[in-house]
Amino acid sequence: MGDLHGLPTRVDPDPNIIGDEYTAFLPPERVPTEEGPGILLLDDMNRADDRILRGLMQLLQNFEMFSWSLPPKWQKPAAAHRPRRDPRRPQLRSHRGALRALAKGEGDARSVDRLAAICTRVFLHVTSKTHEPGENHQDNLVKFLLLDELPNDLRFSLHKDLMSGGKTVRKMMQDKRLAELMLAAM
Repeated sequence: MGDLHGLPTRVDPDPNIIGDEYTAFLPPERVPTEEGPGILLLDDMNRADDRILRGLMQLLQNFEMFSWSLPPKWQKPAAAHRPRRDPRRPQLRSHRGALRALAKGEGDARSVDRLAAICTRVFLHVTSKTHEPGENHQDNLVKFLLLDELPNDLRFSLHKDLMSGGKTVRKMMQDKRLAELMLAAM
């Protein structure tokens, strides 16, 4: 992550005042500074350690790291390359399998930070001004909210946020199974 955060430097806003110094991070030289169009490719994401992935989520979701922002008109595709079959890793055969694999923590624990990031992405996508629900979007959204792997606190908070997302989103949330699950878990 140090390569993306940049190097720390001491900043002294006023040399005449003692104690106003602070540490700031200088952006790395290779990050874009001018308006695009351009592409910042994040390659081999599937090989990155969890700590790296958590750090990159800020860049992927907010177009910024804490020391720099991606200029306008820059895209940030993330690529993952299919590794040779490793019998220790789950094979993703469905969206549900993908979610299970992403949600897997150590032992029987769930990786809630990953699930929370997925919920955030779902909310931002579904409530964006440019989103137009397609044929299967309602069914997919409801199925996502019904997944056993999703902890109830995340499910309720995503449900609450989506219900405040406007008329179109509220209509997508109208499902008997979802309503029964929400009532039963209260």
